[in-house]
Amino acid sequence: MSRASAPVRPAVRFHRPDAPLEVAKRTRRLPARLTQLLGLCAAAGAVFLAMTGGIHLVLSAKGLEIRAVRVRSADPAVRALAERMAAGRTWGHILLLDAAEVRRSFEADPRIREARVRKVLPAAVDVEIDARVPIAVLAKDPPVLVDAEGVEIGPADPAAEAVLPRFEDADMFARDAGSKVKLGWACLRELSDGDRADVEALDLTGMSSVVLKLRSDPARLKLGDAGFSAKVGLFRERRDRWERDFGPLETLDLRFRDRIFVKPLKETH
Repeated sequence: MSRASAPVRPAVRFHRPDAPLEVAKRTRRLPARLTQLLGLCAAAGAVFLAMTGGIHLVLSAKGLEIRAVRVRSADPAVRALAERMAAGRTWGHILLLDAAEVRRSFEADPRIREARVRKVLPAAVDVEIDARVPIAVLAKDPPVLVDAEGVEIGPADPAAEAVLPRFEDADMFARDAGSKVKLGWACLRELSDGDRADVEALDLTGMSSVVLKLRSDPARLKLGDAGFSAKVGLFRERRDRWERDFGPLETLDLRFRDRIFVKPLKETH
């Protein structure tokens, strides 16, 4: 038995080309988001460098060095004080000036209640000053001026003592000075302009009671801690009658709603 012979395949011939073959290399591309991020970083860096250069150019400009400081205040003495303070200060570059620090430096003086500082480009500063207004002379040693907030402004001169009321205290305001001044100011504020001008002294020794001494009358009025204007009005209304009944008056106690205590200068009644 003969085996069927398999078909014969033709021989395959390989032909090597004369020139070398070029091998295509596969390249990897960066993700699109990463490319965008790198572009943004590069742009931000360029902007930063440009801004840095611009800032340096601005800060080095001599035209922005402060050359004028204008001080305004309704009080001539305080305006002169603030001008001296401004003249003794190095102002520097207007863009580097700390307006809040300048304000605090002016307000550190007790004669200045508030300072408002405003930069005016290219090279000026406006300073507006509110002076503290004295309301009384504190009977201390030496006497000092005080404002409505209880801040001691400075020594009292004879001219101020002649027109301002005097706040008195047995311990010369060694304790509770702020509360006592507040009570004294509450009394003055409530009085009419005429009565306020007539006040010579307020004794604030008692924390809850004001004792009033008028320039026009030697009697001392105990007023308590409220109703000051009405009580002074009552005294002016009935003073002559009380003096006819009791003679010259030393003290009137007006603190109570339903009774009045009258102490004559000489207790003959």
